[in-house]
Amino acid sequence: MKIHIREESSENASDFNDEENDEVSSHDDRGVALRLEASNLEARLDDSDDEVVSTSRSKSSQAISKSQGRSQVESKSGIKANLKSNSLKSKSHNAYNVRFYSALPRTRGDRAPSLSRVHSDRDLLESTAFIPSLFNHVPPVLRFVPDGEEVDQLPLEIRKYLKWKLSPITPNVIKDLIARSGFKATKNDHTWLGTWGKHMKSPMFKSIREYQKFNHVPGSFQIGRKDRLWRTLAAMQAKFGRKELDFVPQTYVLPGDWELLKRDFEEAGPKEKWIVKPPASARGNGIRLAGKLTQIPKKRAVVVQKYISRPYLINDSKFDLRLYVYVTSFDPLRVYLYEDGLTRFASRKYSSSMKDISDRFIHLTNFSVNKNNSDYTPNDDENACIGHKWSLAALWGYLKERGVDTDKIWEEIKDLVLKTIIGAEDSVNTLIKSNCRRKYCVHELFGFDVILDDRLKPYIIEVNISPSLHSASPLDISVKSNMLSDLFNAAGIMLPDLLEMDTPEETGRTHKPVPIPKRLRFDRRLGSQTLQPDERAKHAFYVQKVSNPSIMSTILDILTPDDIRMLIEIEDEHTRCGGFQRLFPSHNSRHYLKYFETPRYYNLLAVDWIEKYGQRSQQGLALLRLLTAQKIHLQNPTENSKFKWSAPDPFRAMSASPQKRTRAAPCVPESASHSSLSRTPPVVAVESS
Repeated sequence: MKIHIREESSENASDFNDEENDEVSSHDDRGVALRLEASNLEARLDDSDDEVVSTSRSKSSQAISKSQGRSQVESKSGIKANLKSNSLKSKSHNAYNVRFYSALPRTRGDRAPSLSRVHSDRDLLESTAFIPSLFNHVPPVLRFVPDGEEVDQLPLEIRKYLKWKLSPITPNVIKDLIARSGFKATKNDHTWLGTWGKHMKSPMFKSIREYQKFNHVPGSFQIGRKDRLWRTLAAMQAKFGRKELDFVPQTYVLPGDWELLKRDFEEAGPKEKWIVKPPASARGNGIRLAGKLTQIPKKRAVVVQKYISRPYLINDSKFDLRLYVYVTSFDPLRVYLYEDGLTRFASRKYSSSMKDISDRFIHLTNFSVNKNNSDYTPNDDENACIGHKWSLAALWGYLKERGVDTDKIWEEIKDLVLKTIIGAEDSVNTLIKSNCRRKYCVHELFGFDVILDDRLKPYIIEVNISPSLHSASPLDISVKSNMLSDLFNAAGIMLPDLLEMDTPEETGRTHKPVPIPKRLRFDRRLGSQTLQPDERAKHAFYVQKVSNPSIMSTILDILTPDDIRMLIEIEDEHTRCGGFQRLFPSHNSRHYLKYFETPRYYNLLAVDWIEKYGQRSQQGLALLRLLTAQKIHLQNPTENSKFKWSAPDPFRAMSASPQKRTRAAPCVPESASHSSLSRTPPVVAVESS
């Protein structure tokens, strides 16, 4: 391949390619052009790393490094260090992002007036109170830190808008968390930014404003109730086979399944145990075991499961796992599993004897049940394997010392979590679309309860839509405080556009000055849910062609402004997730697309993006940085035809001549400074065979 560099005239500064583009397929050319420019941009950044580091950015960089690497300081036995290894690996990557961000070009139009003589918008952007975006022309999000850490205090003019709505169930760990980030707790003020409360009926979600964040999604009861969870998974089993979803015990929902239960009960024999649960209870309330059919109510609404009578035991005691699953978005689906959690033990040694069938301290692992046993032993050390509650990290360390392949267990847990969430995805998306102003407004933390049998196979027991966050010990505080700070950072809570917040009906004014600099507050153009005709056509085209791999491989050839906005959201969120591991989209997500009731364009886009750039993340980030530096993501509609989609022409690809041809592709010369990104790029002509 020969590369010739020639300068482009300023008249065509807005174009990536010159007139020679007409000689080749527009889809092929645009993809090559952007990839080549991104590659050169990335190489130039690597060569000049030391030169672009801004002293004024050191404060934010240190905060990121501190948050990502906090396990190194906290580790006592090495377990915590292993737990946070992924965060430590990304430490240098985050520092790189900060250096890039500080070096991006700033145009006169971006410069917002100073908030005061002391605090300019750039001063505030460099504050540890914010997490900056990886990309230019994208506002930062507010930073949350765990117990023992703090952030810079924002000026009063901004702090007065940091309001958090309290509810009767808001736990102390969240009250402490928001206080560290400068939020003021309120009960009656309607201009809050975030809240943590009870679930509510779907129509009530319409009252949530565009800048507000509520901790539930409409329809999450689809897996949050024990009866609906089974109906959801049973429907998937009927469609894909029991082998694909063999992680749930056989379940019966009464009174409808009474005859089926009666038949299976008689076939199982007198030694089989069954567990009876109310469909919507929590914390062990109403749960009991049954050994006779007469002990099961025939006409009452209950859920009956085959009891896992051979659980894996530690110190002769039964235990289960409380796992934290966070869904930031259902369209596209973005699912995270927290790398730490809780291991909860029954407070009496396990017995399979029928005479002990009524002993709840033997068969139930709920803390709310076992804390009432005089033999219950608390554990205050997150690294210690003592007492009746351990951290998940301590459990993995304990099992590894005994030769157990914990990675295999973790992968099986990821599989059951993701399939369960996908089972609810279709109904949740329908309700979000009809009841929520913006998809940004809702997110959900699920508490998955999982048990291991004697072969270390995980089974799902239930899913909680309001997992307990009350912290009764230092172990609870450590696990939950770290988890929640990572959760709220991933949630991406932004300073609001005050023109949306202070409406004339609420303030009695027709106009109010906006004290928050433009660069720091939410940009409505980024949250646009209005698609242009070409974008709607692209969505419909690829959803219909989902079974055609050759056509699906072209989905990234032309990135529309809407595509770019979505990919920015995905990449920014992933860098903020801390100890949460992303399950979807991921490198193996294509296997899970078949489980979706309805194919969705954003899922297809995200999966292709991760497959293409997952192992080459810096190239993908450089491509998006190039596009955001030119504000392509803010255009709706775009004037640039290169970002307007048209259907790919398969006949052109089939009839393409094998002869050499010249492609025009943009490139940034290595000698150029970072600020030159806003000027006319040269064009590289690539001769390829």
